[in-house]
Amino acid sequence: MTRFLSQTYQSRWQDLILKRQTGFFYERAKNGDFTFVSPEVTDALGWSPEQFLNQWSSWAKSPSQETGGLHRLGQEMIQRELKIYRCKIPGKCGRLHWFEMVEQTLETSQETQSSVEGFARNISDQHHEEQASQSRENQFRQIMDFAPIGIFQTDADFKLTYANTYWQVITRCPLKKTLGSSWLTPVLKEDRERVVKEWKEKMKQSQECFTQCRILRPDGEIRWVEFRSRLLYQEGGRIIFGTIEDITAHREMEAQLQEHTEELKRSNLDLESFATIASHDLKEPLRKITAFGNLLKTSVLQKNEDQVLYFLERIQKAGTRMQGLIDDLLQLSRISIESRPFQPVDLDAVVTEVISDLELIINKSQAIIQFTPLPRLMADEAQMRQLFMNFLGNALKFTREGVPPKIRVNVERLENCDWVFSIEDNGIGFDIAHFERILKPFERLFGRGQYEGSGMGLAICDKIIARHKGSLSATSEPGKGTTFSFSIPNKI
Repeated sequence: MTRFLSQTYQSRWQDLILKRQTGFFYERAKNGDFTFVSPEVTDALGWSPEQFLNQWSSWAKSPSQETGGLHRLGQEMIQRELKIYRCKIPGKCGRLHWFEMVEQTLETSQETQSSVEGFARNISDQHHEEQASQSRENQFRQIMDFAPIGIFQTDADFKLTYANTYWQVITRCPLKKTLGSSWLTPVLKEDRERVVKEWKEKMKQSQECFTQCRILRPDGEIRWVEFRSRLLYQEGGRIIFGTIEDITAHREMEAQLQEHTEELKRSNLDLESFATIASHDLKEPLRKITAFGNLLKTSVLQKNEDQVLYFLERIQKAGTRMQGLIDDLLQLSRISIESRPFQPVDLDAVVTEVISDLELIINKSQAIIQFTPLPRLMADEAQMRQLFMNFLGNALKFTREGVPPKIRVNVERLENCDWVFSIEDNGIGFDIAHFERILKPFERLFGRGQYEGSGMGLAICDKIIARHKGSLSATSEPGKGTTFSFSIPNKI
């Protein structure tokens, strides 16, 4: 059989391949046995062509150990197309060399058995470098797996090709399901559009992107995370390399700090209110005590007993009023200072007790109080009792002459599971434009001669509701009654 390679490798093939590559040409029969190798095999392996051909049969007996499966692969390569594969071939010195085999099936007549021609290129250095690179990559991946932060990488379509163990810890998504999916898959839908917008803006400026968002775990839990990502360019196109960190605890601390800041602002406002009260409301009874004290002194000197008794009575009333103002201020300040931890509270029982405490006033005014079944929630029981006491007390106090009070307590549960309570009455009502005013300490819409009280009740209610993370509102019209509404979250 005329060998095509033996006729051509010394000419054009030698110039194009042999001068640039370390290797040799060969031919193999259909059964995989080498039938020809070029003289360059001596430079590549130390064997002469004849020695290589004679040794081949012994190597082929244990291909998996000696040649890395060359004989088996040879059998598989008998096809009419180009094949490229790698194998190990022992050199004369005993060292195993890695070769890249590029071969194709020779066109033959029907009478002649087909054979394979190819070129074996020595890639031992390249193979060892690849192994070292793979080893370094494996070590790097092991280090990343031990990192206390999620690390990920995408392909050109921005689908995850790598995610370390901590990515799985944060997202709770198995890596088998994670790889091949978009890196934005865990992001909560409500946050995804914003995240993409922020990311695109940073990528246009070739900057690293820092963005905080919420992710949804498979079990329904929502966590806050921070993504740090950068766009990189590789041969396959653009990829994303980035990290993900669980910042839920940090966000909760920020929320608590913000809450404390707001509480401090409210405290400062309370102090300002107290200063106003001390300079105005508390001075009023003090002025009366001083004025009537001076008059009393004069009356005593003049021995006018009737005036003495009158002035003493006025001093006592002023002192009593001042004591009431001080007590109400202390009660307002204690809402936050002496707050008890929240616990389950049965509001049905609380309102029943409040109505029992107001029994005498209810009977005297012939009032009718109705309330729907009220929920059990986490709250400060003493403050809940005080809250309903103030609302119901006001409804029994501010009534229209000759009209028996009708009071109804309702509750509604919103879609977000929060509770909204309402206390509706048929009393005198008020101009709703004054609503914010009556929430301030000692603010009154009616004179003390008409209705008793210090004007502190609604201020205390507002403060209790604020402590329970709720809000207070009202609807009212003069002569047509009032409805106070307040919300309390289901989870506090």
